[in-house]
Amino acid sequence: MNVSSAFARAAFGKTKRGTAFVDLGEPADAEMLDANEHPDQRECLMDMHVVLDDMGAEARQSNFGQPREVAGEFVHAYHARGQGLLVVTTNLEGPQFLERYQQRVATRLMEICVPLKFTGGNKRTAGGGPAAKGGAA
Repeated sequence: MNVSSAFARAAFGKTKRGTAFVDLGEPADAEMLDANEHPDQRECLMDMHVVLDDMGAEARQSNFGQPREVAGEFVHAYHARGQGLLVVTTNLEGPQFLERYQQRVATRLMEICVPLKFTGGNKRTAGGGPAAKGGAA
């Protein structure tokens, strides 16, 4: 169990609302946030608790040559209409996050989330985590 899923279980407890864990490093997971490609799936997420894991790892998309940040668009929509709790994890530092998602998304996240900063070594590669043992990080 990684930190994101452990935190989500502790934060959400045993609520009647479903919880969606979206690994943004996995293209299939990230695609479900796209209102253009999967409007029904995204609409369902608005009624759930949502964990967006590794925001910033998702591939950048474009729409008719215009860059799109699907995770950022989702955060904006969830801020406006979401009915559950939102947990976001990222390896991006503040300036990197602002460069990628701009002030609008950062502001929305700060309004609906409480930032927690984890410091120290990489837990995936140090101390016997999966990457240290030759598995996936």
